[in-house]
Amino acid sequence: MNDDVPATFDDGSTTKSVDGVGTYTVAGDGTVTFVPEPSFTGTASAVTVVREDMNGTKASATYTPSVTPITVTPTGQGFCGYSKRSSNPNTNL
Repeated sequence: MNDDVPATFDDGSTTKSVDGVGTYTVAGDGTVTFVPEPSFTGTASAVTVVREDMNGTKASATYTPSVTPITVTPTGQGFCGYSKRSSNPNTNL
């Protein structure tokens, strides 16, 4: 690859935002970062990254991120990790 020619998305940009999904960024070396919207889960739209070799020949790769929802499991502890001992909010916290 020609390190003097930075990688871009296929439209020539280095950042893409998709409403309700997230933001993609491509670094000069072709590394793609995807930051999903807080409520997004599932498979996001694919993006194509383009690099150029020393002869000027372009090569491309497609990146399709998948975001898995997390499940929050209660730990049985109250606020700030203290065990809850009473239903009265003024005592035993």
